[in-house]
Amino acid sequence: MRVCTDAVLTIAEAGNKELIQSNNGYSCKWGIWAPDNIVATQADHSILVSPKIYKQQILPYDLEVIRSRPKSIFHIHNGGLHLAPILIEVPELDAIEVFMDPYPIEKSCKLYELEILKKILQYKPLILDVYLPNLKEAKWLLDNLPKKGLFFKAWFDHGIYTNLPDDFPGKKIWLPE
Repeated sequence: MRVCTDAVLTIAEAGNKELIQSNNGYSCKWGIWAPDNIVATQADHSILVSPKIYKQQILPYDLEVIRSRPKSIFHIHNGGLHLAPILIEVPELDAIEVFMDPYPIEKSCKLYELEILKKILQYKPLILDVYLPNLKEAKWLLDNLPKKGLFFKAWFDHGIYTNLPDDFPGKKIWLPE
């Protein structure tokens, strides 16, 4: 963990030296603007460890990364949502990004996942990067989540974009000319 943490900190330092400040702030890979240097870190491995093991053996190293910049975002997948209760207690962590991995066709977000997403939004801004089977699922998810602090980034199969009305916002971004 020490070697990995040092590597992440070295890359963050190098990256922040190259960032161009614009509009009195910086952006991150999710397109979120921050008023100061920002670091994004992740725990894709989190599905493999219990909250207790994460808190004891990995969190101290993640805290070094989180505290390395004035602003921070932490990335997890929906399979790692069991770490959310730990992450929302980290005062230096500014936002949590959750990537909802695709479900089998026509399956939807599970209710326990929705409850954890709501809990995150009670304490931290949430960047929700989600692959959805249809527009109905997107509407259901948005209707059931608080809007304050939510950045919702939905992804769909190509066929869904081609069937959107011509005046649908953003349709032309997703379709080749």
